[in-house]
Amino acid sequence: MYTDGCLFFLWQNDTSGAYRPAMNTLSSYETYRTNIDPFISYLDKKGNVHKLRTRWFNTTNTNNTAQNSTADFYYSEYQYQKHFNDNITIAAGAVQSFSKVKSELYGNHSGDNLAFFVQADLKWKRLAFSFGSRTEHFKIDGVAEKFTPVFRSGLNFHVAKETYVRTSYGQGYRYPAIAEKFIRTSVGGLSIYPNDSLNSEKGFSSEIGIMQGIKIGGWKGYVDVAAFWTEYKNMIEFAFGQWGLPTDPLIGLGFKAFNVGDTRIKGLDFSFSGTGDIGPLKVTVMAGYTYMDPVQTRYDSLYVKRTLLSWDTTSYLGSDSSNFLKYRFNHLVKADVEIGYKKFTIGLGIRYNSFMRNIDKLFVDRYLGPLITPGVTHYRNSHKTGDAVVDARTSFRIHPNIKCSLICKNVFNTIFMQRPDDMQPPRTWVVQLGFVF
Repeated sequence: MYTDGCLFFLWQNDTSGAYRPAMNTLSSYETYRTNIDPFISYLDKKGNVHKLRTRWFNTTNTNNTAQNSTADFYYSEYQYQKHFNDNITIAAGAVQSFSKVKSELYGNHSGDNLAFFVQADLKWKRLAFSFGSRTEHFKIDGVAEKFTPVFRSGLNFHVAKETYVRTSYGQGYRYPAIAEKFIRTSVGGLSIYPNDSLNSEKGFSSEIGIMQGIKIGGWKGYVDVAAFWTEYKNMIEFAFGQWGLPTDPLIGLGFKAFNVGDTRIKGLDFSFSGTGDIGPLKVTVMAGYTYMDPVQTRYDSLYVKRTLLSWDTTSYLGSDSSNFLKYRFNHLVKADVEIGYKKFTIGLGIRYNSFMRNIDKLFVDRYLGPLITPGVTHYRNSHKTGDAVVDARTSFRIHPNIKCSLICKNVFNTIFMQRPDDMQPPRTWVVQLGFVF
């Protein structure tokens, strides 16, 4: 795959310059992606399955900002599945991957990962249960961590004809990426600094939920409600602060990856999907709502101490000086309705996210904010209730195998951004012709 284009990281301002790059932030680039994926699957006479999957993946990035990079990734996995009967299945295997990077951004590095895994799945009457474990070992430039085991389990109980209750628990482990440890570059005067002392991120994720099928007259669908709880220790995030020297550009202000401490993300997720007829019209409805409470439960003392060198004792807390995680939303809503009549369909979709209450404090600093990211404070003050975006579409089936569609994204031309200085596209029209062979 080959791509050729331009991008920029920071805008000029939130009005006439929202879609124009700030000085020295425009980058033209060419990228190449090449992969080969040989694999073998073998089923023996006893019904056992052997799978061997391999991959070579090359990425080559060139640009005009001295940020070129070339990386080769090699991957191999062997998996063995044994079926004791229709109710018990055990899978086990091993994974080996190796990567080598040559980059103006990160320097030259190599990484190695070795892992072993096993999982058992059991079905008994209305109960489905699974339990698995994985242990893995990471190494970058010869510096290795010991093998680290993680576990996961899940249960699904078919309570009634159309009622399902589920629960799951899984541990996680993530070794810092090469980019997080070694990147050194600048974008529009903002520097990005390396941190080769990063520690691994560990945590767990759990969920309990219920799905209920419903049928009313000619309408049928389901309602799904779930509660989730996730925690991370030594969570890795890029933080904005004074990580460089006063003699560096912008007196050393920029981004750097840190183990910022321990975090907890809990919340509720609700979704509904249904279809039915209203006279000659076929109607399909999908809707979802997610509430999240992402907070920091403990700050890493080294991260706090270094951040305090910037400005004041609340810099590390973000723009609202709370423990709410930066760049997250409390509320997310998605809804879509589609109506079909013979060869015609029309659809309407709505996306909403609440106000991003906490970002890096220096972006909205009274003095530095206008210098670093002009317009961010003004934008945030005028979008306190969040952003809602409406999309619409219509289509006509010319032939059983041919469909013509007209799609309008951001119907009301809403002005909104997903992060500071990243204005999202205005109203966009797409004409699409689809063929089925």
